[in-house]
Amino acid sequence: MKKLFLPILTLIIISSALNSCKDDESIIEVKSIYGSWVREITDPEGVTFTGQMTFKTDNTFDFTILTAAPGHNNSTGKFTLTTEQITFVEDIDCGTDGTYDYVVGDNSIALIAATETCDPRKGVLQSVWRKK
Repeated sequence: MKKLFLPILTLIIISSALNSCKDDESIIEVKSIYGSWVREITDPEGVTFTGQMTFKTDNTFDFTILTAAPGHNNSTGKFTLTTEQITFVEDIDCGTDGTYDYVVGDNSIALIAATETCDPRKGVLQSVWRKK
């Protein structure tokens, strides 16, 4: 009997641990990055304008200038997405990819540069955007 006690106890502990890790059928809301976001942008020369970033479900994006901004233009490209990061690829205004950490709130999204070598894109993107 003593020889079986330790293996049985071990099985009970393992079984108990595995059962405690099961999902409890709770629903977790995942906030979406998709849609349009806006923010006020001030460039290095002090020009302030309103920009809109639209993330589409086909993993393309459009950056649109909503107010007058001399020297700035609309942009478009593609992105890849994980649960924590967005990487901008095939951006015609930047020759390199740029990766940002993101956090989505109820009506906002924060983008923080993780790896970015394109300063103009970083100046536009890195900030808190509000849902349009």
